[in-house]
Amino acid sequence: MITRHRSAALTIDGSKMLLIELEDPTTKVRFWSVPGGGIEHGESAEVAAVRETLEETGYQVNLIEDSKLETRYPFHWDAKDYDCHTTWFLATRTETEPSTVDDEAYVLRHAWHPTSDKERLFQDHPEILEAVTYLLTNRQ
Repeated sequence: MITRHRSAALTIDGSKMLLIELEDPTTKVRFWSVPGGGIEHGESAEVAAVRETLEETGYQVNLIEDSKLETRYPFHWDAKDYDCHTTWFLATRTETEPSTVDDEAYVLRHAWHPTSDKERLFQDHPEILEAVTYLLTNRQ
């Protein structure tokens, strides 16, 4: 199992959340997730969450103070098993329109979804659902 330290930002706007649709390169299975990715050498979890959200959605975001959540869970991606150590944050967008996105081919698109759809959107990824539920429940 490959250890992966990553960061993610759940960007909210009222009762909507910003998500990305991913496609596993090996299985071609598509699913919705929270923008995020690996923390680069020398980078903080906070900086990584903001950078990944911009790269994957085109939105510049501000992290909400005291919204940090740390989790650990197994994740299967591209025929590999990962031990994910993820630092999650809540965020708000700083502009109404995103910039152009030029990210990995497996990031298909981004979209705003009602927060009330979280169970349906993350039904195949209970660890993501648990983190999203926690962040939404404990937002200030």
